[in-house]
Amino acid sequence: MKNKIFPNLFYGIITILFLVITSCNNSGNSEIIKVNPKYAEFITAYTSGVISNNSEIIIELKNELSDEEINKINTNQLFDFEPKIAGKTEWINNRSIRFTPSSDLSSLELYKVTFHLSKVSIVPSDMLDFVFQFKAKHMDLNVYIEGLSPYSDDLDWQKVGGFITTTDHVSQEMITQLVTATQNGNKLNIRWIETKDVFTHSFIIDSIVRGEKRGMLNIVWDGNLIGVNKDGKIDYEIPPLGDFKVMDFSIGQLPDQFIKVRFLTL
Repeated sequence: MKNKIFPNLFYGIITILFLVITSCNNSGNSEIIKVNPKYAEFITAYTSGVISNNSEIIIELKNELSDEEINKINTNQLFDFEPKIAGKTEWINNRSIRFTPSSDLSSLELYKVTFHLSKVSIVPSDMLDFVFQFKAKHMDLNVYIEGLSPYSDDLDWQKVGGFITTTDHVSQEMITQLVTATQNGNKLNIRWIETKDVFTHSFIIDSIVRGEKRGMLNIVWDGNLIGVNKDGKIDYEIPPLGDFKVMDFSIGQLPDQFIKVRFLTL
């Protein structure tokens, strides 16, 4: 097996000191495991600390294995997780093993990993299994509405822009399920716009009717779909045609102090 170049992922080097994870976790698996520094004779690096929910779990061995040795190893028997994680184990190169979860890790979950070291190296009887921990990053989200604007000179049809910020990775498929919008009981289409920031998710609520009377746009979001225990509702006022109104304002500090005021188009 030829060596492959792989990204610089977050994984910890074994030292005499052990990173203690002190905050609470969902599973109750709060026992902190102290890693015996003797394992450094066989393992030079492993995934540890607080990681993103879509991270891979990597073990880097000190010594390379031959292709023949690797072909004899059943990768499905190398890792055990508590709580359980479904996924795929594969060799990155002749000394690096990667486990890729099939779904995102649970927010704030502390995972215990047992790597069966004796299946890849000849080790003393008291070092058959290498046990370590890592914790999934805290997931949170916030919803922001940027304002109402027309498509063109036809003021009867308007749109509202907004965005969601998350503290960790969320798939595009899941993001599109977090927010719904209705006007007068009618569900409106929401377009999602790709951004360079993976933690910012922009959207536009389409086909909002602006008539002669004051209206209301009802925006509902639910964080429970991504493991965040909060939800909310925003009732966004749609002023009648001909109404001149300050919709929102903000105060900025850089590069100089300023006040940004947003007026509604007549």
